[in-house]
Amino acid sequence: MILGIGVDLLHLPRLSSLIKRRGAERFARRILTPLELEQWRKIDKDELQPRGAERSKGDLGATFLAVRWAAKEATYKALYSSRRITSWQSVQVEKIAWFQT
Repeated sequence: MILGIGVDLLHLPRLSSLIKRRGAERFARRILTPLELEQWRKIDKDELQPRGAERSKGDLGATFLAVRWAAKEATYKALYSSRRITSWQSVQVEKIAWFQT
């Protein structure tokens, strides 16, 4: 059963600017669940950095936050009419592997 459709687009430079002004940790604590926060913090230790990645740790951290924010916004929009989301921590975004090689 489809409850709704939600879409969200995010301009990464705008989020990066927000993070620089207000602090990434503050923003992360506001929107991430404890598990997501733990995953985000591991980026600083290179544990989540893809092999051969040329982006900086800051870029990866901002991308991680951007993906979670956009997914949570889309979820909110999809569920708005049927279920109220009271906090961003009530939605958890998980990465799944579609294909294993």
